[in-house]
Amino acid sequence: MKKKIHWIKLLIDIAVWVVAAWLFIFIRFVGHQGELYAPWDPSLVLNGRVLFQTSTALGLFVGVTYYLAEKLFGRTFASKMSYGKLITLKSLTFFSVYVIGISIINARVYISAHYEFQFYDWLNRFFTPRLIVLLAYLLVLTVMINFIKQMNLKIGPGNLAKLMTGKYHKPTRSEKIFMFLDLKSSTTIAEKLGDIKHSRLLQDCFYDLSIVTEYKAEIYQYVGDEVVLIWSPKTGILDNNCLRAYFAFSDKLLSRESYYTSNYGLVPFFKAGMNIGNITIAEVGIIKREIAYHGDTINTAARIQGMCNEYDAELLISGALRDRLINYDEYKISLIGDIPLKGKNIASKIFDVKEKYSQKN
Repeated sequence: MKKKIHWIKLLIDIAVWVVAAWLFIFIRFVGHQGELYAPWDPSLVLNGRVLFQTSTALGLFVGVTYYLAEKLFGRTFASKMSYGKLITLKSLTFFSVYVIGISIINARVYISAHYEFQFYDWLNRFFTPRLIVLLAYLLVLTVMINFIKQMNLKIGPGNLAKLMTGKYHKPTRSEKIFMFLDLKSSTTIAEKLGDIKHSRLLQDCFYDLSIVTEYKAEIYQYVGDEVVLIWSPKTGILDNNCLRAYFAFSDKLLSRESYYTSNYGLVPFFKAGMNIGNITIAEVGIIKREIAYHGDTINTAARIQGMCNEYDAELLISGALRDRLINYDEYKISLIGDIPLKGKNIASKIFDVKEKYSQKN
């Protein structure tokens, strides 16, 4: 599954940049009469085949490099940078990719036009005012793209577009799956580590939490040492993504046992509660706008998570979610009972979920 997602992302990046290169050539030469020439050097006369080949090669080169660079910037060292430094570093990196890609394509075009490569002649033809204008445009465009991408990550993937289009300007009803994740023994850990070190622990845990995006989860909000995740029913129930995300996160923390032990003297563990149901989605705030979720479904999920300590459970789910799951043979789902939840008059069926073949059980 993980490898499939990476391959899909790579192919999407390649396709986007190849199409972008074709589109640039099309717009530049549509309706053009007479000979074709390199956009950055009018002295280089081309034919249609060479122009198509070189633009495709440029798209492939930039697409693959862009994908690899994005993976690099997803590493720990980049995740701990300030937004300003990260945007600057990413922009300069991608700008360098553009320069290298255009240089390679220009050399290919030069050879096709002159049949031999003479470095100084090529260099003089390459660095022209036309090219400088093109590169300046690409630099500004790259900074804007990276700024928008970072803002999109900050408020949650997809939420920037929703705010821009006003999708939830009026309250809307929808069905969602909610998971409340909470650090176990958080008060004891905070007293042991102190405020600063406790905050660093949470930073590391929430960095490792990024693995849940591979299971289609959306991170709604962070509240202290608690995190709220959301799925649409379609993506959350498919392949049991809502359950797999929790155990993938737990396994990720365990796989870094030596790191957490050496830095904090413990391995963090998160307990979770889940529920499914209808909620209301609305855009709220004036000075600071965000997309908010309201409804009893959320409150129930939070209260189910609060029962984990009482039943010594790592993951508890509601009867409503249990009834919607299909093909969950890899999990042992046991009924705890009809449990009265705080603030609710009617008892709710609560189920304990464990992995059947986990080494922890």
